Amino acid sequence: RLLLDQMGLLSWEKRCHFDLLKKSDKVLREMKNLDAQKCRETHKIAVIYIAQGQEDKNSILSNNMGSRAFEDFVAGLG
Repeated sequence: RLLLDQMGLLSWEKRCHFDLLKKSDKVLREMKNLDAQKCRETHKIAVIYIAQGQEDKNSILSNNMGSRAFEDFVAGLG
């Protein structure tokens, strides 16, 4: 999602550049098959904000919010 946003593909101005799929039995069947897939690989990651001057574990892990740029970045992750 972040990549699409950075490429400008999530903005309303660029929306007209998306090609819509033509509804067909094959497309519907493939979408149902995709939704039915049980096996999906998942990963968990942590994104931690470290403010300038923070060097010890306790102060870093006690942050309950980050800079505006950090918050925007995290929001873009989806």
